[in-house]
Amino acid sequence: MDRRVRQINRRASRVALGSPAPSQADCAACVRARDCLLARAELRGHVAPTVERVVSAGTRIIHQGEPVHELVAIKIGLVLLRRRLASGEVCAVALVGPGLTLGVCALLSSAAEVDAVALTACRLCARAVRVQHQIPGVAVADSARLLEALADWATIGRLRTATQRVEETLRRIAHLQGAARVVLPPREVLGQLSACVPETVSRALATLVRRGRIRRGERRGVVYVLA
Repeated sequence: MDRRVRQINRRASRVALGSPAPSQADCAACVRARDCLLARAELRGHVAPTVERVVSAGTRIIHQGEPVHELVAIKIGLVLLRRRLASGEVCAVALVGPGLTLGVCALLSSAAEVDAVALTACRLCARAVRVQHQIPGVAVADSARLLEALADWATIGRLRTATQRVEETLRRIAHLQGAARVVLPPREVLGQLSACVPETVSRALATLVRRGRIRRGERRGVVYVLA
């Protein structure tokens, strides 16, 4: 795990989620400002001031197919990306975490391609897009980061065994959080991310425990990913 990612996540996690009431945020003082799209000088005049807010697990942040009017940077927590298929079925496709910006399509005047739902309680920073015209140059870097994240999650489905896929999914969650302790998502979500049915996920978790790849946590639904 990248050392800088761990340091940033530790510093951010020291700040309690606090009150859900939105508040003004100072991008210049943020530990993530260097890599955050919301802090980019090119956005001045195009977006409103940054507002920081807390959302609870299960809150839908972005709706697939609907216009997006704000940029949302994840400061603390995990967000599940879901894609609605032509059949109407909704599938989990990736988890993203601190440092990634959602809603970049607002800078391209396009609708959202995925649903974004808070998997955990999250602290988010948001900037409403004031001018509805395309700003493609600013969007490129963050779009590339999101594509890289999606590609990383897509490779899990190429691993040969279900146990390998579940283990890699847990490692990616641990990496996003900057900690070995992982609160397991619902079995259905974990199965979709691992390309497994929920029953197979349970068997894979038991196998990983036996092999010493993960350790059961202090309560049900918590594991520690071992090096």
